Amino acid sequence: MITPMTAPTVASRAPKRVALKERPSTAAAPTRDRALSLVGGSWSCSTGSGQPAKHVYTRAADGTIKLHSELVIAKKVFGIDEVYRFDKSKGEWDTQTQGNAYAGVAPPWQGTDWVFVGTVPHGNSRVPVRMVYGSLGSNAFEREFQRSENGDWKTFTSETCRRH
Repeated sequence: MITPMTAPTVASRAPKRVALKERPSTAAAPTRDRALSLVGGSWSCSTGSGQPAKHVYTRAADGTIKLHSELVIAKKVFGIDEVYRFDKSKGEWDTQTQGNAYAGVAPPWQGTDWVFVGTVPHGNSRVPVRMVYGSLGSNAFEREFQRSENGDWKTFTSETCRRH
């Protein structure tokens, strides 16, 4: 709490009280982050190839966002788990998909897009892949996975999701 200070006075004037404002944090606060808008309720999704999926984002006590996805392929349901952690000291999110299938980092989601730069396994190494969340309003988003081809990022899979 900041205590008001009394400003210097001239003999004929009453004292004037002023308050000092707190300096803003240099690390973006997760509470101002659009990533938190994903939490709560479930999302019905459709992949770019028309496969149905369901996402449920939850937030743990430590601020970690957990995503459980169920993707239906050929009438079989596949579960996929992802974890998003905010590192306040770095001012960025990191994410990892179950089995280290995708790992990346991104700044807080403050604009239309939330862009993770990361990697996926490819043979015995890892190759660069971006994961891009794009806002489609308060109850919908698109998520794309992109590879670099000749210096341009090209989407190789995507999904569009709407909140229930």
